[in-house]
Amino acid sequence: MNNEPLPLTPANLGEWHLLIGYCGQCGHEAPIDPRRLPQDRPLETIESELRCTSCGNRLGNYIEIGPVPVR
Repeated sequence: MNNEPLPLTPANLGEWHLLIGYCGQCGHEAPIDPRRLPQDRPLETIESELRCTSCGNRLGNYIEIGPVPVR
């Protein structure tokens, strides 16, 4: 029996998860709508394709996952 955890993909995120993209160059951060991402790909493979909407950087960008803030 394989006890390895499944890779985290947009398809297996709960509605209570918030994705934030961070730029490795300028530090810009922005929310990412998981519905716009490939649903079956692990998030760590998607990070390498992120482009900063502020400076255009494509290197060193990453995604953090957190809970949706309570309003």
